Amino acid sequence: MSPELTERLFAEFPELFRGRHLPITQNLMGFGFECEDGWYGLIRQLAADITAHAAEAGLKPLAMQVKQELGTLRFSVDKADAYIHSLCAAAEQQSSMICERCGAPGQLRYHRRQLLACCDKHAPPGSWVAAQRPLANNAPDAGVA
Repeated sequence: MSPELTERLFAEFPELFRGRHLPITQNLMGFGFECEDGWYGLIRQLAADITAHAAEAGLKPLAMQVKQELGTLRFSVDKADAYIHSLCAAAEQQSSMICERCGAPGQLRYHRRQLLACCDKHAPPGSWVAAQRPLANNAPDAGVA
């Protein structure tokens, strides 16, 4: 994520992202948000929902790492209850339908044995929708289970 958007999130939710100043052996938020700008809105809404629930429940959740993994968002949080973990799981599922680069509606695609969440505009040439099986001549490893 761009430094500008990263700083916006850190400034708006300082308590949730307070671990960014800790050594990386204790908290990985020092690396910032390890994803593209397209998920900014999703991450911002998730942080707002976590913060609101935490205030009501008397919790002090701590974001440990926010990144893209296997094409979807991973928002790791410590000192959280089951409700906060369910918020994270819902956002992770939503991220598979949002282009990581621009935020437009997208879908999971395979490209060079990697999963990416992207819209048609940002889909790499040669990628295919994960929900569809590619033709054998489009992907040499398509028959591998």
